[in-house]
Amino acid sequence: MAQTKDSVLALLKDNGVEFELFEHEPVLTCEAQASALANVEGKVTKNLFLRDKKKRTYVVTALADTPVNLKSETTAVLSGRLGLGSGNITLAPEEALGETLRVAPGSVTPLALANADSTRHTLLLLDGKLRGSGKFFVHPIVNSASVLLDADGLEAFLRRGAEQQRGHPEQLPAAAVVIEWAAAAAAAAAATGGGALAAGTQGLGFPVLDGRRAAAINREPIWVDLEAEVKISHDSPPDLKQYVDAVPPPPKAADAAAAAASSSGGGAAAAAAPAGGGGGGKGEVGAGGKQQHHHKRGHGHGHGHGHGGHPAKVPDGVRHVQLTDVESRADELIALVTAALLGKPPADAAAAAGGSAADGAYLLGRLKADVEVALGGLKNAAYTAGYTAGKGEIVAAATRQYA
Repeated sequence: MAQTKDSVLALLKDNGVEFELFEHEPVLTCEAQASALANVEGKVTKNLFLRDKKKRTYVVTALADTPVNLKSETTAVLSGRLGLGSGNITLAPEEALGETLRVAPGSVTPLALANADSTRHTLLLLDGKLRGSGKFFVHPIVNSASVLLDADGLEAFLRRGAEQQRGHPEQLPAAAVVIEWAAAAAAAAAATGGGALAAGTQGLGFPVLDGRRAAAINREPIWVDLEAEVKISHDSPPDLKQYVDAVPPPPKAADAAAAAASSSGGGAAAAAAPAGGGGGGKGEVGAGGKQQHHHKRGHGHGHGHGHGGHPAKVPDGVRHVQLTDVESRADELIALVTAALLGKPPADAAAAAGGSAADGAYLLGRLKADVEVALGGLKNAAYTAGYTAGKGEIVAAATRQYA
């Protein structure tokens, strides 16, 4: 469920952020916003929505007069500082606004990170000059209004959830977060005879706003000197690459399809294949022959029957996709925890906690997004450790420094 202007304003209020709201005509440029707010003291910001070649997206929020260079021949500008190479970041296409930030053109805003499920592949970079500029304007999801706040208020909004979730679960493994919530939910249900689960879980770090669970954004603000002329060399690596590495790119369509097909065990193809080895009528020759050919390739020496043959060997590439598919692992983890502690599948447990199927789906989506972010960070840390270890082995072999 996408955030709206009202729900984002409620999030700001709920988190104790001091702000002022100004309604005005829809604006599409910094100049138009400055004109609409000419009688209000505050700085206008520009907000860029960018995308790299791996489909990872970026929101860059800066003062209107801060230059954000995407191309340069003399300095390592944003693309190089992010470790993406020269010119490998561009303005994101318009359709990505709705898919990722869930806003209309002209409404790019850091507050859109409240859509935690759709922005898990998005990196937010904030102009360091905003911290000393006093109060500034950002749009509350729509460009027909502006919110005036300061850097501390924006930080509090982005960090939402870290202080509110019991035991500071941002410091815990993803499994521990889910287990703690599920255990507390089960205890609340037991204490009330199972009839007041929704009321019993309102104090467990998932506060309700307007009948919906509030977003746990859990973003550590990244303040950047966007005007710095950083030289990239062998001895001076890209200064912002560490932040990019912490945000996984979305899975490729081919990888996602391969993982889905592999996890289903070829069930669709098996269902379409004839049950026996005999041929069908004329209308079945094409499909039946194709499925039999696939069966032979997948199982080696088949027996001519739908249930015979040896187990198919999963290719290494597909197996890698399965093991590193954060979304699937998050689904499995949540399902295991809810089954063990609540005796219910995730959808039923979430519906009980939310009070309705719709609110349960919203709650489950937020929970899944938080688990995916934690698992994604763990995955990236593992990749980094593996790369470092491999690089060390190569250097050791090249210099003959054996243990």
